[in-house]
Amino acid sequence: MISLTDIIVSKPFQRLKGKTQLFSPTSNDHYRNRLTHSLEVYAISNSIVSRLNLNIDLNLLGIIALAHDLGHTPFGHEGERTLNAILSGEDDLGGLLPHNCCKKEIVQGFKHNIYSAKLFLRTFHSNTEDDEKLDLIVDGIIKHTKPYYKDKNSLPIVIDYGLGRITSSFSQLNSIENYHLKIEPISTEGRIVAVADEIAQRCSDFSDSMVSKLIMFDEFKELVSQYLDVETISNYRDLESTIRESLINGLIYDEKDNYLKFDKEAQLLNDSIENYDDR
Repeated sequence: MISLTDIIVSKPFQRLKGKTQLFSPTSNDHYRNRLTHSLEVYAISNSIVSRLNLNIDLNLLGIIALAHDLGHTPFGHEGERTLNAILSGEDDLGGLLPHNCCKKEIVQGFKHNIYSAKLFLRTFHSNTEDDEKLDLIVDGIIKHTKPYYKDKNSLPIVIDYGLGRITSSFSQLNSIENYHLKIEPISTEGRIVAVADEIAQRCSDFSDSMVSKLIMFDEFKELVSQYLDVETISNYRDLESTIRESLINGLIYDEKDNYLKFDKEAQLLNDSIENYDDR
């Protein structure tokens, strides 16, 4: 069975150190990159398990967490959206690409989570003998974020994004069909990683933005003070740690219905930071 060390020492994982999280990792040694982000998601996932005292498969959790962004593009989500436009035939780069070089029936767009699953299978499938566990790994990787883009009316753009190639190559992965409707991970481990990914992004995006001077500490602290007692905090690292801890402590898990979500206070904090990021 694949180990966490197998993922960490793999070439796809090591390549993540050169890929942008929010700011180019080459412009400042203290900016996150996709590799450090993946490690943070792994750490936060384990903190969630400890906080909620969950009895789960820690190896499965670690595999999903470390591998969830294996197929991410350079240049962050802007790079992902650009590649999707090219591979869905919407952008020919001003005529630089041959006409109809990217026919929709051949590729049909790009989503990093789906390519991450494909890259995981290509790299580690021979190490994974348990088909049921492989299903859960692929399910968790793909569903750590939405498996589709939205149109101008916020409705899903339902195209293949490469899912068909995975199902045709690995017939046992029946669970990944119709993901445009089934967006929640099957396993508790997958749901934990999806929430951990969200927490990691909330914390790192504003923290790196402060390093870049794109946003000011006092301004952001004032926003957070509406939800948390941060009066004595004087630096962005302590503020980041407080927000992360509050979001983790604000999680609710229902074993019967297998759902994991923020309580009301944590959800308000999470939403306020997300809206702040979208300004």
